[in-house]
Amino acid sequence: MDMSSRRRITGLLAGHLAALGTFAVLAGVAWGLPAWLLLRYEGTQWIILCLAYLATAMLPLAFTWKRISCPALLVVFLAGCFFAGAWYGAMFVDIEIPLGHLVPLGILAIGLNLLLLRVNQPERGELLRLAVFALAFVFVSGALLGVSPLRHSAPALALYRHLEQPVSRVVNTALHNVQVNIFRARIPPSSSKGGGLAVTGDDLLLLTGDGKFYLLNLSADSEQLEVQTLDRQAPINRGEFLESPLGPENIEDFRALAVFLPHASSAADSQQQILVSHHYWYPEKSCYVVRVSSVHMPWQEFLTGNEPSGWKTLYETSPCLPLKVGTDEFFAGNQSGGQMIQTGPGTILLTVGDHGFDGVFGHPVAAQDPDYSYGKIIEIDINSGANQVFTLGHRNPQGLFQDRQGRVWETEHGPKGGDELNLINEGNNYGWPMATLGAKYFHFSWPGLKSPEPGTELVPPLFAWTPSIAVTALTQIEGGEFSRWQGDLMAASLMARSLHRIHLVDGRPMMAEPIPTRERLRDIVRDDSGRLVLWTDRGDVGVLKRAPETAEDPE
Repeated sequence: MDMSSRRRITGLLAGHLAALGTFAVLAGVAWGLPAWLLLRYEGTQWIILCLAYLATAMLPLAFTWKRISCPALLVVFLAGCFFAGAWYGAMFVDIEIPLGHLVPLGILAIGLNLLLLRVNQPERGELLRLAVFALAFVFVSGALLGVSPLRHSAPALALYRHLEQPVSRVVNTALHNVQVNIFRARIPPSSSKGGGLAVTGDDLLLLTGDGKFYLLNLSADSEQLEVQTLDRQAPINRGEFLESPLGPENIEDFRALAVFLPHASSAADSQQQILVSHHYWYPEKSCYVVRVSSVHMPWQEFLTGNEPSGWKTLYETSPCLPLKVGTDEFFAGNQSGGQMIQTGPGTILLTVGDHGFDGVFGHPVAAQDPDYSYGKIIEIDINSGANQVFTLGHRNPQGLFQDRQGRVWETEHGPKGGDELNLINEGNNYGWPMATLGAKYFHFSWPGLKSPEPGTELVPPLFAWTPSIAVTALTQIEGGEFSRWQGDLMAASLMARSLHRIHLVDGRPMMAEPIPTRERLRDIVRDDSGRLVLWTDRGDVGVLKRAPETAEDPE
């Protein structure tokens, strides 16, 4: 092989490696390192995209190696085949790659191949074109992935002005055609999952997993979203946890869990209590708890004032949980719960997950141990902080809602299977981990199953999902435009990427209809107009509204 061919191959390899490296860094920043490195959902998307890109690059490399001219049309055709094959192949294994990632990377792969094939000598004009293309790659990929500060650059802002409208699709359900609008990359990326929404008048208060606040306003037609960044921070000490032994690999699970506004009001001169549930790390004791922090001030001051907010600890779980249990180290912050509802004047309920202390992965069995707050629903007086166990026997209670009849509904994650919908009544024991419809991962049963102590009654779920859908938040349809869904519960899900409409008959669930959204849904609330507003696990805001009955493109 002569020097010219070696130079061309070296240039091709260097260009492709630089492009993939850039895309890797941008994806890592957008999806939260090290999530994509751990082969989670976004990481699998990234790997499939990279394989399609490498396959596109192989043919020009082979032609260059053999010193054969490679037609441009052949590069375009094969790249289209490779990327289309990656898209369909991913769908076959239930992984959806957003077209907003697939198409730009495919176009950039084609363009970079065609450009690099022309680089024979390091001439100034060719290198200049390569540099311009590399900059375009960085800005376009960064903008599409929602990376900050790239998305605040002039090219990114121009792109977003063009893409101002939300990603929209119509889903045909049994009773309504519904339109799902997703507002991409309006909220800066968070390195912690979690957070949630609270309705306040015509607006919504958003708390991200890393404890930042935003005020959201949806237009009446659900086609525009205004986002106001608030100079507020929940009192979650993520920096100190990051310095702990397991902090770097578990920072996305050390999170702000939910925000709640008791008797919320947006009047400028009214006092408003803001409650936030979140993890808290005690560095001196090397252990963690779940806290409910509270601040009480005029609502307008909370929206426009500067830190500090004067947060006070209203409630804290006990005991403080260690990272090291026996000879093992683990942090199951994703099994945290943290949902809050108001059940009476000055009284709230708080869900607390067992954080993996289930007798199998960690000891003791916290959900059944009266000395542990974990695996329980806690009743708290929001004025004095007085608290008591309301129910026990929960694994990871993610949804909590009280309907107009005063009934309290709860959703919680089972292990492999057995996600539950429960009707919550004070004093009940819901069984975990002595009773579950799920199993230990890679097994066919749960090793903790056993008969309860004499006199102990375990309350089974009213409804369960097997296989698991990773059920999260819960609300109920009342008023608004979904006239045929009135009284139905609506549960969100992570793994199933869908909403689930639960139809009740005489207070019992009859059926659950999945409504695909293609998004991992962390929270769902019903705003004052009856719309369903969504908070996704990747940090996007969505809204579900009724579509015309003649809407096309049904699912």
